[in-house]
Amino acid sequence: MHYRKKWLKGLAGLVILQFLLLSSLKAQPDTIKPLSPRLLLADVIPGTDSVQLCWERSPSQDVELYVVYYGASVGWRPADTSFSALDSAYRVKLSDVRFRAVSFRLVAVDSSGNNSPLSNIHTTCYLSAEFDSCTVTAGLVWTGYPAWPDDSVHYTVMKSYGSNRIPSPSLQGNAGTWSDTVSRNRRVCFYVEARHTGGLTARSNMACLYSHVLPQPSWMNADYASVTSEGKVLLSFHISSDGDSVNYLLYRSPAGGGAETELRQFSWPAGGQLQAEDTPPGTDRPWKYVLASVNACRSVQVSSNPATTVALTVSGKQGGAFLSWNPPYGYRAGTGEYAIYRVSSEGSYIRVGTVYPPDTTYVESRDVLAGQGIKGNVCYVIRAEEASGNPYGVRGVSWSNTACAGFSSDYRMPNAFTPDGDGINDEFGPVFDILPGKFHLIISDAGGRKVFETSDPSVRWNGRDPGGSIRAGTYLWYMRYTDETGRTKEEYGSLVLILKK
Repeated sequence: MHYRKKWLKGLAGLVILQFLLLSSLKAQPDTIKPLSPRLLLADVIPGTDSVQLCWERSPSQDVELYVVYYGASVGWRPADTSFSALDSAYRVKLSDVRFRAVSFRLVAVDSSGNNSPLSNIHTTCYLSAEFDSCTVTAGLVWTGYPAWPDDSVHYTVMKSYGSNRIPSPSLQGNAGTWSDTVSRNRRVCFYVEARHTGGLTARSNMACLYSHVLPQPSWMNADYASVTSEGKVLLSFHISSDGDSVNYLLYRSPAGGGAETELRQFSWPAGGQLQAEDTPPGTDRPWKYVLASVNACRSVQVSSNPATTVALTVSGKQGGAFLSWNPPYGYRAGTGEYAIYRVSSEGSYIRVGTVYPPDTTYVESRDVLAGQGIKGNVCYVIRAEEASGNPYGVRGVSWSNTACAGFSSDYRMPNAFTPDGDGINDEFGPVFDILPGKFHLIISDAGGRKVFETSDPSVRWNGRDPGGSIRAGTYLWYMRYTDETGRTKEEYGSLVLILKK
């Protein structure tokens, strides 16, 4: 009995000792820090200021929550808290992600309030975009996703007009720039997707811009390139009224091909007719002119049809004057007709014929030229008129250069005439195909007395002597003139004046 009491007394002492030990342990605070979580992803939700964070939870068992920190100018600052130990993803709202790359870290907090060390860092990808109105392209620059090595990531640029997204080709991990053509005068947005080989995708902020470009004219019509008698070229262009006030460049090049020369820049309001003048290096060969609207960087936006001068050549041959010319390439409705004009000695135009495309030649016979009072060279000009049907209601008219040809000063001298007033063979004088440059004619009677003299080849002798009498008989004539080569020639002969009974 005594033994049993002793045993019970010892057991009670052990219970008291265990209680005291447990009470002592519970009274001592928990200072052991939980292990850090591992951050896996910082994915910006495009078009918002939200970032989706994903992580591997802390291995520590007593974790109660996670605190999100972001990198600020003064160090790491708390951004938000996930109040569940079971969370491995959380969406944080932070306006900074719209304007810069933002770094994030996590801290695990246990039930005793112990904080884990800061986790690894993940930094958002930041994208900026600029619009180039010269090339109508968007230039994109992004910071990359530094938590992933270059060899483990590829980038895709997503372009969108509204909800429709257009991906770029896949870009290497070391890429940080991209240029893309955009539609004019539209809002366009971009973001970048960083795709890790492990399957995760981190997106950048969304960068938007408006592709403002001055409206260009929808069409420009080159009306004509017309040569003047002074060797200048008059140009006319009609411009649609649906554009803005923009700059234009005028170009000239040889019509048969060759280097293009910029002649002049114009600032012109929308719509209307633009006229210009040029002095090319010679109008005996054709020139092509084009008007182009340009942007602020002088990049051509819209070009007119070409306007081509008509270059005329004339050669004098035995059969007459042979004319040839190039068609005025560029008329939108094609060429309707060519009007042929001979230039008189007074400078007026005499229409002598009409030619229809595709012909570009004309011959005026020597028989027609004879007796026309043409002095020296015979000269021509062509008027090329556009056919009807130009879509912009314009009908171009182009004049060619003036081209001339010399003919031999052949003449015919009659040996008799009858100045009786019947209108037939009443006057005497030479008939030149082409009037000579200089001319002198003297007619004498058989006794050597001068009865007529003139320096005008168009003035003829009517048979009267200085006293006003008309006497039948034989007369002598002497003629001196300058031929087409400039040489002076002398001719003489006799004639018979016949009076009808």
